[in-house]
Amino acid sequence: MQGDISFGHWLKQQRKALDYRELGLAQRWDLALALTGFGMVAAYQADHDTTRAAGEEAVALSRQVGDKWILALALNPVGEACMMRHDYAAARSRFEESLALFREIGDKWGIGVPLLDWGYMDSLQGNYDAARARLEESIRMHRQVGERWMRSLSLNVLGQVAQQQGDYQQAAVLYDESLDLLRKMGLETGIADVLHNLAHLAQSQGHYPLAARLYQESLALFSKQGNEQGIARCRAGLAAVAGVQESGNL
Repeated sequence: MQGDISFGHWLKQQRKALDYRELGLAQRWDLALALTGFGMVAAYQADHDTTRAAGEEAVALSRQVGDKWILALALNPVGEACMMRHDYAAARSRFEESLALFREIGDKWGIGVPLLDWGYMDSLQGNYDAARARLEESIRMHRQVGERWMRSLSLNVLGQVAQQQGDYQQAAVLYDESLDLLRKMGLETGIADVLHNLAHLAQSQGHYPLAARLYQESLALFSKQGNEQGIARCRAGLAAVAGVQESGNL
């Protein structure tokens, strides 16, 4: 992550030295793309304030240069930041515009991006039918272009939707497909998250020894990454399972 931090510092220094009125279109295009990338990195690191600030700046610049693809891409992390701040109306407007632009361009990979985040937001709000429709389309788009990482994310969220609706068998199938993709890519952060979801699914079905094993596997990966939120989630799950086992309700 040190490289990301260094890039962020460099970008901030460059922006301080620039007068946008003096920039040519090509320079504004370069900066818009850099800001979009920086916003996406910040989103991955859950730095929602930086994500929104960088993204809004990228959106403004991409509108100036008239680049629909960068605009569509930049809108999405801004929507994510709004969503994580529970400003769902603002998030929806960003996802809608991003999706419309990607559909206009005909970019299948791009179409799948706002569909994934919009579907996740639907799931947070309990709109499970809408979430399922958006996530399934996102998976189709990304399968067609060979995009594995985002497909794994959509499968994981779709598994959560199935679990919330009580379809435990389908949830397990979706989690397993997501986990298989993540293992092939070696993405331990995603693997840890899906293992946690599988553990919670097993716990929900009363399979406590399996749940404990999966929580432990997830905990080991989250600990390796220093992911405090993930560690806390796994420890809470293990404590809940231990409490049930100690009471004899196996």
